[in-house]
Amino acid sequence: MRNAIRAVIGLTVAVLAVLGSMGAGDDHRPAQTGVSSESSR
Repeated sequence: MRNAIRAVIGLTVAVLAVLGSMGAGDDHRPAQTGVSSESSR
């Protein structure tokens, strides 16, 4: 049972980490990268 619980917790943490990074990245990164690329050019 402990292994199953650890597996579930590990998967949930991984999914939350991926979703959180993707959600924050989609909200902030495009604007920053767009501005930085335009300013660099």
